Amino acid sequence: MHSTTEFISNPDKEETVVVHTARFDGLLDHNAELRATQQFGDKDMRHVANIPGIVIEEYCLRRGVSWREFFQDTKHIKAICNDPAFAYFRVAPGKV
Repeated sequence: MHSTTEFISNPDKEETVVVHTARFDGLLDHNAELRATQQFGDKDMRHVANIPGIVIEEYCLRRGVSWREFFQDTKHIKAICNDPAFAYFRVAPGKV
């Protein structure tokens, strides 16, 4: 994975825009392969998803949730894993 952070300032408006980008080439193909070959473990130790940090960051920003809250409250992890918009990050089938 390759990620960058860019700060774009506009002195005329006295503002700065922070742009985060990330490339996770091959991750979706890897997840599809794990799904197809059912390599996601058993019910006691199931590999549910591979979610890049930048996706979690966007979720937190949109919901007004801190990183700490995201990882402390399982409802956030369940919400992101069960959201159809993030289905390609899922490895194991079914609802979390």
